[in-house]
Amino acid sequence: MTTTANANHCPLCTKANHCAQVQGQNHCWCMDTELQLPPALLQLASKVDPRRCICEPCARRYANRAP
Repeated sequence: MTTTANANHCPLCTKANHCAQVQGQNHCWCMDTELQLPPALLQLASKVDPRRCICEPCARRYANRAP
């Protein structure tokens, strides 16, 4: 199976990530958040495709969980 990487989709759930920077805006929700994501989760997302941002629902789902 071949998948096409798309910077508009979350690397975890593959739904739209609504990244404002990808849409050409200077500021995004993630720049003001206090959410702390487990380092292992960030590494996994980066391995899938470092150009793709985690969506807010996934960030909230996994925030502040133990690594």
